[in-house]
Amino acid sequence: MPPVISSHSAGAVIYRVQEQSIVEVLAVQYRRGDKISWRLPLGKGQPNETLTETFRRRVAYEVAERPEALTLKMAVETPIYSEITAHAEHKGEAHLKVFFLAEIVFGSLRTRDQSHGAQAEWGQ
Repeated sequence: MPPVISSHSAGAVIYRVQEQSIVEVLAVQYRRGDKISWRLPLGKGQPNETLTETFRRRVAYEVAERPEALTLKMAVETPIYSEITAHAEHKGEAHLKVFFLAEIVFGSLRTRDQSHGAQAEWGQ
């Protein structure tokens, strides 16, 4: 019997096209003590929240200076990546992780000056 999906997380590959058709992707930098890591924006969903709602809420929270002012445009309505893994805390249950492809239409990115502990930057 397949496991029951009891939790989910959603994130995004956020891109922009620069001059000469150079594509850049947004990554989020996290600091924990003296350790630094970079990853795509991703966050856990709340109960009864759809994948799309989680994607919009978590990405805005992780990358935007003012999350309520960020406007994202999805390139496609379905996730471009998904994976199901065993739930870390509940035996027999599973966690679904998805990523959408999107671009920022309006809003400012979080900078290193802000106290959230993370910052967003573009890279090729």
